[in-house]
Amino acid sequence: MKDPRGHRVQIGPERFPYLVKLRNKKNGEKIKKPLKIVNKIREGKLKDHDFGGIDQDRAQTLTWLEAVICRPTCITKNKHKNVPGDEVYIKEFAPSVNGTKRIKAVVCLRMNAFLLVPISAFRKSRVGAKAEDVIWP
Repeated sequence: MKDPRGHRVQIGPERFPYLVKLRNKKNGEKIKKPLKIVNKIREGKLKDHDFGGIDQDRAQTLTWLEAVICRPTCITKNKHKNVPGDEVYIKEFAPSVNGTKRIKAVVCLRMNAFLLVPISAFRKSRVGAKAEDVIWP
């Protein structure tokens, strides 16, 4: 995917287990060694029944990830102390039927001058970016 600045945002397969919060069936903990797990899934060695489920809210982020990255309302510096990453893509979607704001955010780590990788995605209640933290527009 490309953002409005022409920078590529690439989701590697090793990010998938984290983005959907894939859980270990035995203890419910997050999956360790995600790339190894993804390879086993691709090879058909692991199936749905081998896991302890996914977080539905997290899985739904995959449906709006592209819209946030390709058509953001703004891109800001990441000021979250608990979420690693360099930039936050924020998109304010049309309000829901009951008038509630629908704001989505994707935190990305910069790999080089023109490549970023999504680290986390979540809903927000407000945009709340300071002018000095806005990177785009």
